[in-house]
Amino acid sequence: MNIVIIEDEQLSAQSLERLIKKLRPSFKINMVIKSIETAVAYFNKNKNTDLIFCDIELIDGPSFNIFSQVEIITPIIFITAFNNYAKEALKTNVIGYLTKPFFEEELETVLQKFETLQHKEQAIISMKENSIKKDVKLLIHVKGDLLPVSLVDIALFCFEESNIYLFTFQGEKLSVNKTMQYLEELQPNIFYKANRQFLINRNAIANVKRINNRRLQVKLNILYATEIYISKEKTSNFLKWLSIK
Repeated sequence: MNIVIIEDEQLSAQSLERLIKKLRPSFKINMVIKSIETAVAYFNKNKNTDLIFCDIELIDGPSFNIFSQVEIITPIIFITAFNNYAKEALKTNVIGYLTKPFFEEELETVLQKFETLQHKEQAIISMKENSIKKDVKLLIHVKGDLLPVSLVDIALFCFEESNIYLFTFQGEKLSVNKTMQYLEELQPNIFYKANRQFLINRNAIANVKRINNRRLQVKLNILYATEIYISKEKTSNFLKWLSIK
């Protein structure tokens, strides 16, 4: 388990590190960070953190400024000497809130909560993987005939002019006599509903670009003219979905 500590007081950081190693010897402290600037630079380059311990008052401002500059889906345990930050903390991926000075028992409680959440998430992922049907086909009406199309061959479903169409990786465009909700529920591990118009296959995603207001722009690896966006509200959920193999 890879841990990052964000704490500008050296003694506090060392004390926390000792407690973590005592309670969870297998946990690895990857980095101790003292400032917002350093944290933003670190998380922009490193995506393998499993848990963050974060002091709220840092030397260059409140640590919430980190999470407004870089998208972080890692669980966070906030540490503070004050009690008036709970509302702001809820806007992040907070799973625990420790008030200085805290005892070993309190740290153990939040660590157990983190592990419980991890186990639940792994169970959900495992359940999804076990429920995957290897070759699900969609029956499409083409000139009076029924054409079976494998879901893995479909790059994109799109709602256009009151109709739903599919686009294959081979460049075909076919009309689909199904609802978006029906299609979304077929294979949620493969397809993501970007918005009301688009349902995209994870294998069709070439890259993701952050734009104004923290929205994401999705670039596909097929020829498709219309730009696809993920709203700010769905950004965290989308990135988490995209990271699940």
